[in-house]
Amino acid sequence: MPQLQWDFRGRRVMVTGSASGIGLAIASAYARAGATLVLLGRNKVALDAAVETVKVAGAAETVSVVCDLACSEEIVGAAREAVALVGGIDILVNNAGIGGSRPLAELSDAEVDLDLQVNLRATILLTREVIRGMLDRRDGVIINIASQAAKQGFADISHYSASKAGILGFTRSLAAELAPTIRVNAICPGMVMTPMMQMNIKQTSEAKKISLEEAAVEWSRGIPMGRMQKPADIANATLFLSSDLASEITGEAMNVSGGQTTN
Repeated sequence: MPQLQWDFRGRRVMVTGSASGIGLAIASAYARAGATLVLLGRNKVALDAAVETVKVAGAAETVSVVCDLACSEEIVGAAREAVALVGGIDILVNNAGIGGSRPLAELSDAEVDLDLQVNLRATILLTREVIRGMLDRRDGVIINIASQAAKQGFADISHYSASKAGILGFTRSLAAELAPTIRVNAICPGMVMTPMMQMNIKQTSEAKKISLEEAAVEWSRGIPMGRMQKPADIANATLFLSSDLASEITGEAMNVSGGQTTN
């Protein structure tokens, strides 16, 4: 079966959290489709390596912007720097996120605040900065990477779930606000094998005093397709939702979870 050939030539795409995992897979997918890429992350060394990876994939142009998404001033500055570098952003993918697996009773104020700042507040603030140019051009797409944890409960990640559920509320309201000029959608990944998932598995292993393999089985339990997802699976959904094929889709939260979440 022939593969669908995406074409994002002439489109300027910003991807946050793009140094590894899902973000790097998304950036690489857009690169193969000919887009101009702005990679945003807080670790310059990792970001520089990601730029080289994305260039090899075939992007028209790839630049990087270093930004700590927990800092409001850096978010505003990063948006301005991105516009200065490539002239504007046509597609924004809010992918950056942090998480961890621990009971709520054991969490400090700082840990709760950091999850909400990076996962939710940064998404809102960066989107606010970027949509101004989109509104001027009367064109744009926002994709917010949420989580199936935004739709159903999982033990020991209540602070993370709250931040991701907030993204869904933000997505739906903003889609109504910006239609028909700008489309806004979310993607809810399932259990994707990323560095953050590996950290979750390690924390579960340590907390329950079980092996990493047993902890991975716990995290994978209940997936009808029988496997965790790959970062490329999320990248494929992102390209679809930002393409003309999805021109009548806005305000949605698409599950990519192997059937684990279906609502």
